[in-house]
Amino acid sequence: MTSILVFGSINMDIVTACERHPRVGETVLGNSVAFYPGGKGANQAIAAARCAGKSFLLGGVGGDEFGRQMVAYLRDNDVDTKGVAIDRGTSTGVAIITVDAHGDNAIVVTRGANARAKASAHLTGAIKGAVIALAQLESPIGEITAFFTRVKANGGTTILNPSPFQALPQELLQNTSIAILNAHEFSELTGGPAADQPQEIIARLESAELPLPHCVVTLGPEGFVLAEQSRAPIHIRGHKAEALDTTGAGDCFAGWFAAELAAGRSLAEAARRANAAAAISVTRAGAGPSMPTKAEVENFLQR
Repeated sequence: MTSILVFGSINMDIVTACERHPRVGETVLGNSVAFYPGGKGANQAIAAARCAGKSFLLGGVGGDEFGRQMVAYLRDNDVDTKGVAIDRGTSTGVAIITVDAHGDNAIVVTRGANARAKASAHLTGAIKGAVIALAQLESPIGEITAFFTRVKANGGTTILNPSPFQALPQELLQNTSIAILNAHEFSELTGGPAADQPQEIIARLESAELPLPHCVVTLGPEGFVLAEQSRAPIHIRGHKAEALDTTGAGDCFAGWFAAELAAGRSLAEAARRANAAAAISVTRAGAGPSMPTKAEVENFLQR
């Protein structure tokens, strides 16, 4: 089976539940606080491992207790952490997350060791044969570019989740096979007005020159729009789910999608199955701990 190699952030998530998000200058009372393993790279690696049985993660943690806990948690969830460096000169990344009564979240991330993570230090031993490589933008963009360039040169497939969005270097775009992005990120990438409805996304895809061969635009409960090279964009509807916490749903989609591609699924089928996994994840608290098992996704799809 094709290996799944994730380069990305590793954070401890500090999650506070509240009735609503505070306005600027306002203090609101929280109902609870919890600590969950997170970080977009870690979340995606765990989702991929839940689907495929194993994934590989490149990244960094600080020489602190959060770092120790994160590495142990990843190993316990079938993620190979030989490519996770311990940077004793800084702290492990932290995400401060508020979740309102509707399950919607607001997040502030302090990158810590993620800002100094280097994929290049581990590439020689990591890339062997066919590889599905997945990255986000909480790690240094120069390192992501070098990572994707190396994978593509070796015949692998690269998947970019451009979150949080920033300007993308041409070299990174040229070495990206597939993008997975939400409606906001899609609008940023295409440079047009905000579009968050399926038909708006499709119309934009049909009229704009997308700088990537393929993309999946995730739309939460509305499902996703898939644009494949030389094919008309299609909309696949989402699933009804009672959302408890949407933190990590996009990461669940991306990691699961990568694993399904590694198993030989088509882009459309991989995205359909990833959409089901993400629907399950929003019914649970936390990011990493919310990732479903393969059996749960299979049962969900059968229903």
